[in-house]
Amino acid sequence: IKQKMDTFVKEGAAFNVGDEMISLTLRVICEAAFQYDMSDEEQTEFLTEFRIALSEMYKSIIPFRHKLGFFFSGVQRGRLASRRLLAIGQRILDSYRRLNDDDIIKGTVVDCIARNKAYNNDTERIVDIFVLLVAGHDTTAYTLAWTLLELAKNPKEQLALQKELNKMPTDKRHKTPMLVNVIRESMRLHPVAAAGVSRISNKDIIVKRNDDKDILIPKGSELTLSPIVVHR
Repeated sequence: IKQKMDTFVKEGAAFNVGDEMISLTLRVICEAAFQYDMSDEEQTEFLTEFRIALSEMYKSIIPFRHKLGFFFSGVQRGRLASRRLLAIGQRILDSYRRLNDDDIIKGTVVDCIARNKAYNNDTERIVDIFVLLVAGHDTTAYTLAWTLLELAKNPKEQLALQKELNKMPTDKRHKTPMLVNVIRESMRLHPVAAAGVSRISNKDIIVKRNDDKDILIPKGSELTLSPIVVHR
């Protein structure tokens, strides 16, 4: 906040709240879970390579694309992105292993991964580091970003929340009912994975209704539940 947000306010500058929360969340996860200080350059590299790898993953449904990857520059670039992402995970693991025993915080995610003998090799450890880094950074960041945007659009609620938080000690603020409600309402309006997930029914399903007009969902039907529709 001191390094970036105060400067934005002082200069009256616009900024992308999503990008700033992504940056913040990556740093928090790396510090708290992996005892690792991710530089600005590494953040840029991680986000760039992740987007490229993700884009290529979606294209993998194209028949024979990956089997004929030699002929597709996008496939080659996607594979390079994957290697670079694994290299970031390797740096995180290597950094932890270089720490002195007195500096290691027991019970962190990286501590558990590094010490767990169930892994067959470091590649498996690095993949788990990467999975947790990917799964945690954007979901949290965009939830924060949407919350801040909703508060900005509702100044009365923002002021009421500020007053409520200022009454509480710092270590108690996360339990403030008003803050909890603000976050819940923000997640109702802007849920993570808003489009939802799909499943195929493995048997006939009968949905009972009060008007005796039951609904039959035949076996093999594709069922989709969209949180953003349900929440609204």
